[in-house]
Amino acid sequence: MAAPNQNNHPPGLVEYLVHGNKSADKRLHAQESSRDVTAWITPTLINSFAAPPAPMTPVAYRFHMKTSSLEFRGHIDASSTQSNRIAFHIVEPFWPSHDLSYITDVQTAISGTFNSCRVRISSVDGAVTLTWPAT
Repeated sequence: MAAPNQNNHPPGLVEYLVHGNKSADKRLHAQESSRDVTAWITPTLINSFAAPPAPMTPVAYRFHMKTSSLEFRGHIDASSTQSNRIAFHIVEPFWPSHDLSYITDVQTAISGTFNSCRVRISSVDGAVTLTWPAT
């Protein structure tokens, strides 16, 4: 008689989850090392924008060659600055061909509430401007 499953998991579930995680790690690693995507670039923040405290991830971006698109991740501490200021510049080879804009959330105090924020990326100089509340 087989030993009872003390964790109440179906037989093989742990092995399935472990294998699934390894596969996901391999796919992520393949995408991270793809020649079609640049490495993550951590910009120099200006105008009193700052990197957030741990465990939050600082803002970074990368460029997708096939789609000519930018991808962003991470956070910016906007608690010591004002709305409608440039937070950083995208490096020149990756400036968009036309101005870009999207809405995201901004937390103007680390313990404060979230507000809508417009992110504008200039095709002229790669400036990334944050404006809240979103306009």
